[in-house]
Amino acid sequence: MTGLLVGLRVGVDKGVDDSSNSFSPWHDIDGKKANTQWAPDGSLNLTYSAERVSLSPTTRRTFMLTFQDGPDESEGKESQCNEFTLVNTTDFSYLSIPYPASTLYVSTFTFPLSNSSNNDSFIQDLFITARGLGSSGTIEFIGADYPGPIIQGGDENDIRVDVVLRYGGDQDVMNTVHVCKLDKDDGSAGIGIYVRLLFFTTKTYAHCQSPTETDGKVTNVYMLDPTSLPSFQVVVRLPPAAIARTIENPIWLNSLNINVDRMNIIWGDLEGVLEMGSFTFNTGRGSFNAGYLTAQKATVLSAYNDVAGTFNISESLLVNVSE
Repeated sequence: MTGLLVGLRVGVDKGVDDSSNSFSPWHDIDGKKANTQWAPDGSLNLTYSAERVSLSPTTRRTFMLTFQDGPDESEGKESQCNEFTLVNTTDFSYLSIPYPASTLYVSTFTFPLSNSSNNDSFIQDLFITARGLGSSGTIEFIGADYPGPIIQGGDENDIRVDVVLRYGGDQDVMNTVHVCKLDKDDGSAGIGIYVRLLFFTTKTYAHCQSPTETDGKVTNVYMLDPTSLPSFQVVVRLPPAAIARTIENPIWLNSLNINVDRMNIIWGDLEGVLEMGSFTFNTGRGSFNAGYLTAQKATVLSAYNDVAGTFNISESLLVNVSE
């Protein structure tokens, strides 16, 4: 009986709406950290701000400001930012909707391919970057082992990338995420997914892996309701004719670099479909399952997760999974 009364009391407190306790996102409350899970002031919210920066250690005693919520200049020039539309579920019927029911949004990016079939056929090197507490999810490369309607959803002259955003929380989701196309001076291009930044809250060199902070300075991620965090499914589709292996040569990609905080990769059967000079997957907490991957060089760096699949590598393969 005591447990039931406590549960009811927590529910009552959670529903209190006291606007007098409101404060600007991510700023201090009178210099103090919010430390209550059910605070009515939105302390568990995650609000994106391009102006916010965090401390990155360079030596045991020296810290410098380096990271920010959004991309810095070295990550490329932004375009097509947050151009999301509500998902037509018939277009993504293979996506599951987690409990509780989430709203699905999609933003589509295309990267053109030339008509030639030699090693210069791909215009740009491709990259995908994702960081922040709410940047979890899956990157899925559609292969020949997928259903026909999914394959046919690709474009014949482009690599098509659909970034599907799932969100079931109470915030305005467009204030929590920043998703853009990025173009670098070297001709490479890609996708950047940015959510709430990782903050360094200690000057101890041994604690370089920082906790995260919510708008109200809550640093314990286990206090957050995971169903109220944004998550992503990035769907990468090559031309349907290439996946059907009806073109003369596989598509050639000089490099594919994927650098993400907490995303998994599902790589379909792309034997005879895509070949790469170099492939890199660097993730803090993500798994990698390859149906069939072909590259001259491949590097897979992960932690606390599995790496499995079929790799056709002509020069070098480095796999490092730490715990």
